[in-house]
Amino acid sequence: RQRVGQSLALPMFARVHGLTPTEESVLRGLCEGMEVDEIAAEHGVAESTVRTQVRSLRDKTGAGGIRQLVQRVMALPPVVPALRTGRPLAG
Repeated sequence: RQRVGQSLALPMFARVHGLTPTEESVLRGLCEGMEVDEIAAEHGVAESTVRTQVRSLRDKTGAGGIRQLVQRVMALPPVVPALRTGRPLAG
């Protein structure tokens, strides 16, 4: 599983798309390779609740599905390395 928590890319993505803190947490789980049932167990909610949150994520971001949503987040450039060095990212 990949860890997206060490970068600011996900919180920035969440802010741009107007995600709630819970939606951001669900998205983080999806990006880390968690399944809906695992996210539900971690959050202490029903799988149907997480599915509703995923639907909201798709609506807010315009993503066609979970895979596309995760790909969008994972394609974002890392933000923390640029902040640590004070230099802009190449590109």
